[in-house]
Amino acid sequence: MDVPTTGFAVVAVIVLAVPGFVYAGVRRWAVGERAADRDVGLSIARGIVFAAALASVYAIAAGPLITGSVSISSSGAVSIVNVRLSGLLVLGLFVIVPLAISAFAHRDAIEWHASNPGRPWLRLPRSKAGVSTTPSAWDFATIRNQASWI
Repeated sequence: MDVPTTGFAVVAVIVLAVPGFVYAGVRRWAVGERAADRDVGLSIARGIVFAAALASVYAIAAGPLITGSVSISSSGAVSIVNVRLSGLLVLGLFVIVPLAISAFAHRDAIEWHASNPGRPWLRLPRSKAGVSTTPSAWDFATIRNQASWI
């Protein structure tokens, strides 16, 4: 896939890809990797369906607000009418809302713990599945021994 070069392509990627990636990332962090996550086509299809459904809800609920912040010409050129409003909409609607939906949908796999004993009111989320991004010894072993069976 090439890097989007037109304004319309950039908008399409933001609307159809970013919410799906955010949702899938939070779900994978909270629940852990499942067998279905290894099928890239299925993961992309799920992300696009989620993003399209979310974009439909946004169009129904806040259509004039969204279309008022950008202008698309007949040639496909996108111009931003209000930069701050556009940035706020992208951050809120396409990053924070999918993050909140995914966290709510997988709330049973997330536990909240105090991050600092001096500040017990500050709680941070942690996965109950024990998912860690820290590389293990197996990660390093498989890099060096490509042709071996473990």
